[in-house]
Amino acid sequence: MYRVNDAYIGGQRISNVFNEQDEVRHAQRVKPIKNLYNLSRLVEKEPHIRRTLSLLMKKLEKLCGGEACSMDRLIAFFAWDRGFLRKEQDIGNQITASKSSLYYFAPICQIPWLDGLLDKNPIMRIGPKQLEVSILRAQEAVERRRASSAAEKATPQEELPPCFLDNFCEDEKVDNFQVVDWLLPNVLAGSDTTTWTLCEIMFCLAKNPENHRRLVAELDEGHLELPAHYEDVKDLPYLSAVISEALRYVPGIPFNLERKVPAGGFNLDSDTFLPAGTVVGINPGVTAWNKSIFGEDADCWNANRWLQQPNESEADWRARRNKMDKTVDFSFGSGSRKCLGSELSKLVILLTIATVYSRYDFVLEDTRSNWQIHNAWFMYMNNMRMKVSSR
Repeated sequence: MYRVNDAYIGGQRISNVFNEQDEVRHAQRVKPIKNLYNLSRLVEKEPHIRRTLSLLMKKLEKLCGGEACSMDRLIAFFAWDRGFLRKEQDIGNQITASKSSLYYFAPICQIPWLDGLLDKNPIMRIGPKQLEVSILRAQEAVERRRASSAAEKATPQEELPPCFLDNFCEDEKVDNFQVVDWLLPNVLAGSDTTTWTLCEIMFCLAKNPENHRRLVAELDEGHLELPAHYEDVKDLPYLSAVISEALRYVPGIPFNLERKVPAGGFNLDSDTFLPAGTVVGINPGVTAWNKSIFGEDADCWNANRWLQQPNESEADWRARRNKMDKTVDFSFGSGSRKCLGSELSKLVILLTIATVYSRYDFVLEDTRSNWQIHNAWFMYMNNMRMKVSSR
């Protein structure tokens, strides 16, 4: 399935960090950047997130008391790029192109031989060009950064921590191709899970007033400085419960992440042996609704499941919570192939929900409406119209 995600430029396939299947080459490609996605390093970049959150708050202030807006669209702009949010535009149709490529990838990765007849057809290509567009845009960004003079960089933004590109663009030993390769995961898949999870939380809280009330009460009790700081919100139990439930209820990637059984094979159970090379996968959308792990109401939204229950001992709750956390986290992959940006996405979600629900109330324009969602590798929310009011 992964070769479908190759770029096709000048008649040549070009893999990326996500779909590189050779374990040695993959390790070589991610080693220089892997530590940048550790939570401790990401928290250093918190001022960048809070700066964008300040802009989001300005946009929400203008919506207070007015007509309903397409909240899914506004959240997508926020998650994609500060420039998108500032202009409230899909600049260069990048969001549209990204969706188009994933609407192609989702079905074709399940029937990968079709890709040779469609997008990788050497005679006439029939398919999206998002990968090529993303590579070119990443290349332009690297070239602009490297061409920037010290005077051009001397802006108020200089007081912020270095951004991703600053780690490499001044290193003459690193060529542009390498930097583009490292930058691509941010461009190709840096916002979709974040957008979906934020929209899911906002929709489900609007549909579950008791969960909404408990979250707001916890945030109010904290008297948070806004935009929220990580240190102030990282240990808030109900905020954590809401986010964990969103990541569980409808995972951002409800597709099998295929893997191959290693040499020697694997005994699945007493009656089933999987020989080496067998392609296996588990759909997070199935494991997340496992009633033996999440309870009899696993097919329902319930943030309270993540809290210690009446008559439940501390030890029993921690064991149950640990099992639920591991099951949900598995949707991001595991081991050396775990999604590089999973901690970044969680950090953005944490700060965003803490910030906006400390200041605003959100209600659905039509309280009887159900969500309009589409599974195209990532989950997409459509036409989520909400009204905003100041608290």
